[in-house]
Amino acid sequence: MRTAATGVGTVGGRRSRDTVTPSHAAWPGLLFAALVFALWWHRPVMVDPMWAVATVALHTVITVLLLRGARRVRDPALGLLVVTVQALTALGFVLRMRVGVGDQISLGAYLVAVAVGVGLFYLGRSLAQTDRRREGPARNRWIKRNGRTGNALLILVVVSGVLALRAPIERGAQIGLTLGPLHVQPTEVFRFSLLGWIAFQLKAPPDAPRLFGSYRPPGAGRALIEYALVPAVVATGLFVKLSDLGPAVVLFIGIVGLVVHLTGRWRYAAAATVSFAALAAVAMLLGVGVLGDRLALWKDPFYMGEHGPGKALQQPGKALLAYARGGLLGAGPGLGRVDSIGTERQNDFILAVLGEELGLVGTLLTGALYALLLIQLFRLARRAGEESWLRAWLVGLSVMLAANIVWPALATTRVLPISGITTPLLSAGGTSMLVVLGIVGLAAGCAGPRPAGSTAPTPVPPLPVQPARPAVT
Repeated sequence: MRTAATGVGTVGGRRSRDTVTPSHAAWPGLLFAALVFALWWHRPVMVDPMWAVATVALHTVITVLLLRGARRVRDPALGLLVVTVQALTALGFVLRMRVGVGDQISLGAYLVAVAVGVGLFYLGRSLAQTDRRREGPARNRWIKRNGRTGNALLILVVVSGVLALRAPIERGAQIGLTLGPLHVQPTEVFRFSLLGWIAFQLKAPPDAPRLFGSYRPPGAGRALIEYALVPAVVATGLFVKLSDLGPAVVLFIGIVGLVVHLTGRWRYAAAATVSFAALAAVAMLLGVGVLGDRLALWKDPFYMGEHGPGKALQQPGKALLAYARGGLLGAGPGLGRVDSIGTERQNDFILAVLGEELGLVGTLLTGALYALLLIQLFRLARRAGEESWLRAWLVGLSVMLAANIVWPALATTRVLPISGITTPLLSAGGTSMLVVLGIVGLAAGCAGPRPAGSTAPTPVPPLPVQPARPAVT
């Protein structure tokens, strides 16, 4: 029960208070408006006032609607997740305005990604409700319905895999498909759906309909092949296709995280890592897996080992100089020399733009938002049942997303080689935002009040009974 004025209700037999309410939508909106105003004040040519006002208003309205829905679900993690995601998307809008990416394209991609996230919320809701149902005919019907979801994921894996194999490569990046405001990378869709199909195949109930019949737990030899060799082969194939280790390593980490979650055995992760390293080395020796200039740029990010008059400064070196110019507090929105970072500043090097204009403090605060996003995703994944394949899917996706966040940050600071990985929710391109908001929507479907048994108060032990005194005569 709940009182509308205070937002206080009962969850699992005890009183609870919403930590995030629709009024908190003002925080992402204020952040968005302040950054846009500062950018317009310093660089008026970068901001179209009409589109900026419309984007901020629409972004705030969507935040309010999402928070109202989160309040009805009565899960504190969901409201905090909405605020975190909306703050990151607001920051991404401002950074893309700064590097000159079209406002209309960014807004259209955001709206499509939100719609996809809402759709996957209902899918996650359906999968989570199946696990919470008691044994009986109704649960069996839901299991069969969700079995079709697993088979649809397999079809999506095949279609996106074929498109990824046929897509050409230009300057180390895959040329995707343009669908309205979205520039879709088939590889991103392949990774998302592949993790879902693996989770379904390994964890779905035995009576769930599968295209290849019922799944049987493997023996020791078959388990080593399924849990160690198959992830290494899939990641090596992606490396050979893209000639870039980054996307392959991110997918590999996601699959290994899913396998460790399902089995609880790190030896499969170690075996898979050794297999992947060996296969990638063989691919490079055969000339089918090429890293190009990545390693040379990692060794010397400024001139790639070719010093002398007339040598051009390389883009990784320009990114390091941008971080240095930003210092502790940054130059301010619109006041940095981000055009000197290079042609890929809206993709691989968007964090260098952030570091120059908002400084080390702004970069660390953005990292804190990403950490909060991942914490809420893992919290919501735990809301699903321990035997749920949705929980396994979300764990794999969250691990993959964590790797996708960490790699660009380490690559632009020369800890790792530069690769074709963009920063989620900040970089240009619609596929990354589509996948991240899809993960968020899927995790939101698991939200809900905890069962009464997990939140019931601890019973107080009875007091010892004192023996009765004998009557005095």
